[in-house]
Amino acid sequence: MKQCVVVLLLCVAARLFIFPPLAEAGPMCPDCRERRPYGDYCAGPGWGWYGARRRIDSAVEARRILQDYFSTGGVAVGKLVEREGYFEADILDKKGQTMDRVIVNKRNGRIRSIR
Repeated sequence: MKQCVVVLLLCVAARLFIFPPLAEAGPMCPDCRERRPYGDYCAGPGWGWYGARRRIDSAVEARRILQDYFSTGGVAVGKLVEREGYFEADILDKKGQTMDRVIVNKRNGRIRSIR
């Protein structure tokens, strides 16, 4: 009986070392800011915003939101086109090359990559 308990405890201990619990696995995305423009949301202390959380009615407003969002990323907002339910914009790197295309939802201001 003692041997069964010892073997069981060893199995449980080995499982914890080989597959640590998710809560102890570290932050979900420790470099959130570095992964722009493909998403900036992280649950936990490093999270950031990813939209205006309000209705967006004009292209000027959408451009301002995108410029605020990408202000620390070293990128620029290029051509912005209004579509039926969203605004579509090119995100340009420092050389002026398109590195991503994003949309800003008109209803809720949410920013998402579509590339």
